[in-house]
Amino acid sequence: MPELLHDLDALRDIARSAPGPARSWAAGLLHVWAPGGDTPWPDAGGLADPTPVALRDWRLPGLSIDGPIGVELASILRSGLRYGSDVAPLLDDVEAHFAASPPAARVDLAVLLALSGRSSAERLSAVAPHTPRADLALLALAHTWATGGDLAVAEQVLGPLELNERSAVLSWIGLPRFLELRQPLELAAIDGALRAGGTEPSPPRRPGAKRHRVRAWVDQLLDGHDSLLAFAIRGAARVDNPGNLGTILVGSAAWLAAFQPSDDPVEDVLARNAACRPEILRAARSAEPLAAEDVEAALSGHDADCLLLLLDDPPRATLKSMVERGRALASGAFVPADPDSLPDLVLDPDTRSTALRAAAWCPTLPVLETLLKLSVPHRADDREALCIALIRMGDSVAARHAEAVLATDDRIDPAPFRALSAALGT
Repeated sequence: MPELLHDLDALRDIARSAPGPARSWAAGLLHVWAPGGDTPWPDAGGLADPTPVALRDWRLPGLSIDGPIGVELASILRSGLRYGSDVAPLLDDVEAHFAASPPAARVDLAVLLALSGRSSAERLSAVAPHTPRADLALLALAHTWATGGDLAVAEQVLGPLELNERSAVLSWIGLPRFLELRQPLELAAIDGALRAGGTEPSPPRRPGAKRHRVRAWVDQLLDGHDSLLAFAIRGAARVDNPGNLGTILVGSAAWLAAFQPSDDPVEDVLARNAACRPEILRAARSAEPLAAEDVEAALSGHDADCLLLLLDDPPRATLKSMVERGRALASGAFVPADPDSLPDLVLDPDTRSTALRAAAWCPTLPVLETLLKLSVPHRADDREALCIALIRMGDSVAARHAEAVLATDDRIDPAPFRALSAALGT
C-alpha cells in the first residue's frame, strides 16, 4: 500500500463524523484502501463516481438504510445491482425512504427498484422532471412490461432516443456485451446462439430492408420468451431505423433464446457471456476467485470489465491494459493494485480520461504533484474530472488549483466542489 496523504486513523475519525461531504469522502477512501470493519458507506458530497466502491465486495458488507438516501449511495446501489451485488435485502428500506431522498438520488433508486421487479407509476411520475431521457425510457419500459407489455408503447418510448441512448437503456436491462455492430444479421444470430451454448438458428423467411429483417429475426427468436429484456429487444426492433443496433438486437435475441443457466455460474460468465445476468454474476462472484493464470484465456472475446469482479488479485499488466482501453471498472481495481503507475497514465493523453477518474481515489504525493503540473484538459469531462481529483486530494494547494480550473469553464457548478473543500478545511 502506498503512503497516502492522510492517516487511515484520521480517515476513520472523519468517517464516523456527522453525515456530509467530508464523511462521504473519507468513507469512500477507506472502502478502497482499508476495506472491512464498520466503515459507513459514501452517501453524498464526495464528488467522485462511487462505482469502484460498490464493486469491491458483492456482499455490500454493513450497508443498511435507515433514512433518506444520498446520490452516491443511490449510485452504489444501482451499480451494485448491475454487477451482481446483493441488494435484495435492502429493497424494502429503499422503498420506505424513496420519497424522503433528494430528487437527484431518486432517479437511481427508481431504476434500482424497477429493475428489481418493483416498478411503480407513482415513482415514475415523481422522478420524470429530473430524469435523463435514457433513464426515463428505461423506467417507462419496465413499467409497461410489468403492466401488460404493450409493444406499441415500447416502440414509442425507444423511438425518439439516439442510438447510444437506446443502447444504454438495453444495456442496463441486461443486453449481452459481446457483439460487433457491423456483422451481417445471420452471423450475429449464429454468434449469439453459439456463445450461449445453443445451435445455429434457422433464418426467417422475410426478405427486404434491414429493419424488416431485424424484426423478423427478433420475433422468431423470442417467440414465447417473457422477460423485460425480451420485451425491450422486441420494442427496439420495431423502431423505424434501428441502425447498427439492429445487429446487436438480433445477436442478443439469439443469445437470450439459447441460453440456459448451468450448475456452474463461473463457467456461464466466462464461457457463455452471462455476465449480463446479475443473478448469475452474483453467484459467480460468491464462488472461489479465479487464479491469475486463468485471466488471459478468459479475457479473449469476453466482457473484460465483469471478469475483474471474479479475480482475487488482478495482474497489474492486465489492469493497466484495461485502463489504457478506457475500462471504467479497471480504474477502480487499478488504484490499490498499482498506484505507482497512475501518474504516468494521467500524463498520457491516451489514458488521461480514465486515469483522472482513478486519481480521485488515490491521494498520494506523486499523484498530487502530477495533477498540479497538468495543463487544463481540452475536454469538458476531463476538466471536471481533474477538479474532482484535485479537491479529493484533501490539500489546500490542490484546492486552489481546482478553483483556477473551475474558473475556465462556467458550465461546471462550483458549489459541490467548494462544499467538499470547506468540509475538509482546504
